[in-house]
Amino acid sequence: MTAGTIGETGNYYQIGVKKNLLPGTYAYEGGIDDVIQYIMISDQLTYVVNHGTITVLSNDTILKRMEFDFEFEMLEDNTHSDTIQITEGHAKVSY
Repeated sequence: MTAGTIGETGNYYQIGVKKNLLPGTYAYEGGIDDVIQYIMISDQLTYVVNHGTITVLSNDTILKRMEFDFEFEMLEDNTHSDTIQITEGHAKVSY
């Protein structure tokens, strides 16, 4: 499942989460097939997850609703010279 938004400034945020996750905490391992992917484009720069965690609070696979918390350190993808901290992230999604 993926969800994203484009703000008034043109910034873009997208999060992808494996929809079969059971409640629990998962660490970002850095692979393309990881439990979660997050990308952010801001001021013409692209940021990707360097490390972080997702805590699945609930996942109703019948009603197809998931709720989770997340936190990441984002690393600028080109020069790797800038980082952004994403803290206290929370999402409720239907898939």
